[in-house]
Amino acid sequence: MNRSACAVLLPAVAVLLAAATLPAAVGPARAADPCPEDTLSCGCLTGGAVVISTAPAQHCGGAWRAGDPCDGACYDLRVGLLQAVAYRNLSCANAADAYDDYVLADVPAGSPILFFAQLRVAGTLSGSATGSVVMAEGPSNGVAAGYSSADSPLDRALAIPLLYAVGEPFRLHLRLRAQLGATPGMADLTATLEFTDLPEGAAVRSCQGYTMPVPAVPSTWARVKAIYR
Repeated sequence: MNRSACAVLLPAVAVLLAAATLPAAVGPARAADPCPEDTLSCGCLTGGAVVISTAPAQHCGGAWRAGDPCDGACYDLRVGLLQAVAYRNLSCANAADAYDDYVLADVPAGSPILFFAQLRVAGTLSGSATGSVVMAEGPSNGVAAGYSSADSPLDRALAIPLLYAVGEPFRLHLRLRAQLGATPGMADLTATLEFTDLPEGAAVRSCQGYTMPVPAVPSTWARVKAIYR
């Protein structure tokens, strides 16, 4: 059940998601995984494939990790990072759509706690390049923003409120898109997820291995869920 602190969804969230046009999909990278599926739209690359994956990190060409070069669209949910790069073709777009299940942990169970999910968007845009970002917990709690070369260099933060008890899972959808128009340009954007206003000692962990802050002794997703079940 959605337990958002308040509704802050912008109409642009639905518009940005509905506007995405994706070519025929390439099969799941690891369909047996229990975590949610993620989608990479690689429209500026040769073939313009769509990659559907349940791997914790992926790019248009296969396995990836944060810090590696990104050509097209990439994500590494272990560190809450999305990246989208567009420079090769005109009138094209690359996008990363990522979902993960999170839980608040490492503090005593009790009443729901108000905290915030924050997405920091950074990078550069030039010429006809544009970018857009979405972060949503559900249809009534999300934010969206669009950027152009006039906003470059980018360093912006968007946030949504969350209200959950310790051990109560919640899902977030993150989307980052880089696009070129009909004239030359380049986009290189990253979006990084953080959680703010956490109680002292609290951590947020996810199905895909995200942990904030880093614990002294790492716990698996299954163990975290079992502790608070």
